[in-house]
Amino acid sequence: MNKIQIFDTTLRDGAQTAWVNMTPEKKIAIAKKLDDFWVDMIEAGFSASSVGDTEAIREISRIVNARVFSLARLNENDINSSYDSLQDSKNRWIHTFIGTSPMHRDFKLKMTQEQILTHIHEKVAFARAKFNHDTDMIMFSPEDALRTEKDFLFESIYAAVKSWANIINIPDTVWFAQPGEIWELFNEFTWEFPHIDFSAHMHNDLWNAVANSLSAIKNGWSIIQWTIPPAYWERAWNADLIQVLMNIIKRPDIYDFELNPWLDMKKTSGLVQFISNNIWKRISDNHPVTWWDVFRHSSGIHQDWASKNKSTYEIISPEEIWYQIEQSFVLTNQSGRAWLKNAISVYFWLELDDAKLNEVFDKFKLISTDTGKSFITIDDIRNIIISSWVELNRNITVDNYFINLDNNNSSASIELKVNWEIRTCMAKWVWPVDSIYNAIIKATNMTDINLIDFSISALSSSPSSEAKVSIKIEHDWNVYEEYGLDKDIVKASIIAFVNCLDRIKND
Repeated sequence: MNKIQIFDTTLRDGAQTAWVNMTPEKKIAIAKKLDDFWVDMIEAGFSASSVGDTEAIREISRIVNARVFSLARLNENDINSSYDSLQDSKNRWIHTFIGTSPMHRDFKLKMTQEQILTHIHEKVAFARAKFNHDTDMIMFSPEDALRTEKDFLFESIYAAVKSWANIINIPDTVWFAQPGEIWELFNEFTWEFPHIDFSAHMHNDLWNAVANSLSAIKNGWSIIQWTIPPAYWERAWNADLIQVLMNIIKRPDIYDFELNPWLDMKKTSGLVQFISNNIWKRISDNHPVTWWDVFRHSSGIHQDWASKNKSTYEIISPEEIWYQIEQSFVLTNQSGRAWLKNAISVYFWLELDDAKLNEVFDKFKLISTDTGKSFITIDDIRNIIISSWVELNRNITVDNYFINLDNNNSSASIELKVNWEIRTCMAKWVWPVDSIYNAIIKATNMTDINLIDFSISALSSSPSSEAKVSIKIEHDWNVYEEYGLDKDIVKASIIAFVNCLDRIKND
């Protein structure tokens, strides 16, 4: 059974994501989380690119257990820079590369095949002379390998191996190859160079990154390069670490490989959330394995059976990645009675008989069909119940609010009814939503309220679209998730926040 080694390039290739600026402090913080997740190798940056990357690589190599790599172009300046940044590391690991495809040779490097081969011989040998032969590792990549002529690709690999490269990484730089091609070509590499460790580095331009990485694993390759979601990848993404790992975990009959025994998948959700909050770069809610809507259902058929046994429609449970999901089913015009009844029970502690459930269900279908809403909120259900036959107890309601905007400080005042007692409070903060949230917390006298996620999205492309504010609050180790809908973003934010606090009060 081969052991799969995780080569994480979140801090190098991921740091090349558009609109993401990684400071050394952020890189170091994320590296600690990656090390805690038990990745085997961390490519911490590109030391020749900036002083900040040099600082980050030096500190990361000093504090983590994983093997730390610095990227270097195949020239003496980059190799020297990588060596210097790794001085405090027990073992110095360098990843060096040069383009080998016709596009890279002709348009980027202006070099012939013969010149490329000579350069590989000389500069890999230079790196080997610089780095310790017994303890240090040199990884060589023929950039854009899968668009390189096969004969020349093999010649380039042979040149690097002859000059004492330890690991050969095959990057599909623009994700040109297909899984079948990967299987055949990688099988040839394994036969031609049986004593060399191979690594696969796959991009996702044609959406094959995970499939191609798994093809490499099936060929016995032990090192796979990937990044951690969310949206922390160069261009069209690298291979997604969590998706590849879940394929191996869920299909041991196909992928008979050993993972690091200390790898803790229950830390997945926290790791992904930590990176998301640090880089403030988000992906869609239905991103595979790790994101919210993967564990939610809107179809009535799905909701009915998943409420009986979630394995009918889920092969991964949120608990496996330690994702504490509060609301598994989303109420839409496709939802059935079973989950509507469940939602009413969970949110309002009401057990409905068939007659009352049918009455609420008919009104629910009318709203969801006639108004064109993309989903029905708990507030909508609350209003249906109140207008039908019962007075619901609500601990917190908003009577009025006011926000004053300023360049340096915003002030907000709120008037609430808390258990029918009118309370008014004011708070100041730099930003308006922070101000109003702090005023609400003061008015309710609630403590240990931690806002762990806040996002705003429009429900349509119309300028008059309603805003959907989604928030998660942690209180006493419980996670509460709520929404607010309104054309006024601040009002939608208030609705979501008060709904969360009201549920905490009821608990």
